[in-house]
Amino acid sequence: MSDTLHLGRRDGTYYYRRRVADFARAATGADVIRYSLRTYDKKRALKLREIEEIKWRAKFEAASTSVAEPRRSAASSSANDPVDVARDSVARMDQRPEQRTTGSSTK
Repeated sequence: MSDTLHLGRRDGTYYYRRRVADFARAATGADVIRYSLRTYDKKRALKLREIEEIKWRAKFEAASTSVAEPRRSAASSSANDPVDVARDSVARMDQRPEQRTTGSSTK
């Protein structure tokens, strides 16, 4: 993977740029996400990109589950909370190395 994946630079300032998948366009309202990371330093931009990757991956995952599943009631709206979605996403990523070594699957 390129060290500048989803990073752009204009006039010395780093920008986060990412194409939005078709299923998530309705949720985000855009074809491309692009905004300034407000830094000139590449190391800092790389760290900020990692944070943005987690945030957007969680939002895209929430959008994909809302497309696949019927709308939930207001009582279960906390399931779509970005923090909870990010936490679940990180937990699943943590389980992947264990699944590779044991050969088990949670699907």
